[in-house]
Amino acid sequence: MFPANLMAPHVGQRGTKLSPRLWARLVETQMTADGGASGLMLYDDFNSFPNLTVTTAAGQLQPPSGYFAYIEADATVGSIKQEADKPSVITLTTSTDTSDGDNHDTILATNGNTGVLGMISDTAADAKLLVCEFRFRLPSVTNNDGSIFLGLGEEGLAAANTPIQDASGHTFSSDDIIGFYIDESDRDALNFWYRKAGSPTQELWTWPTALVADTWYNVGFVYDPSAEAGKRIKIFVNNEEQSSYVTSDLIAASTFPDGEELAMYAAIKGSANNDPQSVDLDFWAFYQAG
Repeated sequence: MFPANLMAPHVGQRGTKLSPRLWARLVETQMTADGGASGLMLYDDFNSFPNLTVTTAAGQLQPPSGYFAYIEADATVGSIKQEADKPSVITLTTSTDTSDGDNHDTILATNGNTGVLGMISDTAADAKLLVCEFRFRLPSVTNNDGSIFLGLGEEGLAAANTPIQDASGHTFSSDDIIGFYIDESDRDALNFWYRKAGSPTQELWTWPTALVADTWYNVGFVYDPSAEAGKRIKIFVNNEEQSSYVTSDLIAASTFPDGEELAMYAAIKGSANNDPQSVDLDFWAFYQAG
C-alpha cells in the first residue's frame, strides 16, 4: 500500500505526491492474499540521484538504480543533477556547444538503456493494467527553449538523435514511444502522442490550458484493458482526467506501439545556438500488473 502522504492533493504544492485518480485501482489490488506483489512498481523521487556532467563530446553515463543517462557535449553545461535549492528534484540541462552541430540531447532512461519495464498490449495474455506518471516544471515557456518528452519508449533511446522534434520541424529517429511532448516551437503547449516504430507520430491530444513557468505539473496515463473500448488509455493532468482517449481501435491500429516492450524515457533537446535549456523532474512512477 502507498504511504498516505504520497496520495495527497498536490496541485501547485511542493513535495512528491502521486495523483490519486491514476493510482486508485493499484491501491486496491497491489497486494495478493499472501502479501506478494501483484506486479512491478517503480517509484523514484530522486533523493539520492548523483550529479552527472560530461567531459567528452557525447557522454553516456550509468547512474545508480539501473538508469542510463546520455548528455551530449560541453562539460560545463550539459548535465543531469540536483540543485542545492531543489531537494529531491533533478534538472536535465542541454549543452550550448555548437562545435559539433545542433540538436543537443540530455536524456534519462531506465533499465540501463537495454532492458524494458512492460508493454501496452491488446493481446489477451499480455493485456495488463499499466500506470505511468511524472511531475515536472519548466523554468521557462519561451519558444525555442528546448523540446521535451516524458513517457515510455523502446530500449536504446538514451542516444543522439532520439525521437524529439525541434523548432525547424525535424523528425529524428522513428521508434516505439508514448507519452507527453512539448515542442520548442510552442513551449507552453502540452501534448500527448504516440508512435509505432516506422510509422508517423500520432498527436492525440493538446491540453487546453497553457503551461506556466516555474509551476509544477503532474502528468500521467493509465492503460486499463478492462475499461470501455472508447477509453482504454486515459490521460491525466494534475489529477484530472482529460477528455481525449486512446481507444481499443487506436491500439489495434498499425500506428500504435501495441505489444512493444517499453521503459521510462525522459528527454530534452535544444536546437543550435540556444542558451542552455532545462526541465525539472520531481518524481516518476510506473506500475504494470503481473
